[in-house]
Amino acid sequence: LTANQALLVNRNGYTFSRMLIDAPDTDGWKQDKIVFDNMPVAEALLLLENYYPVTFHIQRPLKKQITGSLNMHLTIAQIINVLEDLTDHQLKIKPTGAGNYTVDQ
Repeated sequence: LTANQALLVNRNGYTFSRMLIDAPDTDGWKQDKIVFDNMPVAEALLLLENYYPVTFHIQRPLKKQITGSLNMHLTIAQIINVLEDLTDHQLKIKPTGAGNYTVDQ
């Protein structure tokens, strides 16, 4: 990793990805916040999989990016509502059973 990069580890598939971050955003966890700064939706979903016992199944490539911060104490249902609002309901997240969700746009 180099300056302004973070390593995002997906505990479900044991995969990882490198992402660019704004250094002040790295302190969000200290304030119980999950921070998205112009983050591609696919990366945001991967990040959420590390905070919640869920798996998102993306149906087709997502071209949206989101910016904002969410309280870590929100339920996954509340988080999904916010994500859909942030994308003007272009993003559709539907439960498919036991912590699994399909994501489409």
